[in-house]
Amino acid sequence: MADVQAFLRESKVLYRPFMKFATTCSLKEFLMTFQSPFLVGQDLYQGELMEKTIRGYNPTVKFQGSEDANAAQANALNKHIFYFHSTAEIGKEVRFTIGRTSNNDVVIVDYTISKQHAVIIRRQNRFLIVDQGATNGTTLNMQKLEPNTEHLLKGNDLVAFGRLGFVIMKPIKLFLISRHHSNLGHTIQTEFSDILKYIKRHRLDTIAAKAGVKQEGSKQDLVRRLLTKLKAEQILERLF
Repeated sequence: MADVQAFLRESKVLYRPFMKFATTCSLKEFLMTFQSPFLVGQDLYQGELMEKTIRGYNPTVKFQGSEDANAAQANALNKHIFYFHSTAEIGKEVRFTIGRTSNNDVVIVDYTISKQHAVIIRRQNRFLIVDQGATNGTTLNMQKLEPNTEHLLKGNDLVAFGRLGFVIMKPIKLFLISRHHSNLGHTIQTEFSDILKYIKRHRLDTIAAKAGVKQEGSKQDLVRRLLTKLKAEQILERLF
């Protein structure tokens, strides 16, 4: 498994080393290296990674003041990627604090971010978010969160701390996007075939049942039938 410190400075992901790793490692190595979700800056997700917009998503609050300087700062912060890295066992509850000051796990230096703004909790295999009573609030999918209340996070959820928007992204999603961004989408089918060696049949049966695919025959037969309904990428996203 790769050393995540090659891609991280505290919780911040170093973009270029990360992209190099994502486009040269195997899918198995990537998923073993990154087992928690990422916070992907809204502008990076919409622009450089996805080259499209999330229509209707504008969770930010307009503030008065030096508009040009503030906009430039927000634009830069909205292009960051953060990773919830922990060496604790998966079954152990872990809390990741988010705020403006250096004593937080995820440090976002912006005037709309409170010193202790929010907390992400890893509990078993679930992730939850709690607003810490931040002055400018936290929104989840454009809904303002009640302070000190747990809310479940899912892949592709849209979270805003103050004026800064992020996308919650599972490792598999970021892997797939990275491959396409680097014009390596053709490698995904090979990665899909390789990773199937490690997938238990019952997990494919679950996907097949939801897709209306008959659950009979060999594992290889089931995969062939699944691929008539779903793309390899869609199956990978459902698996991981």
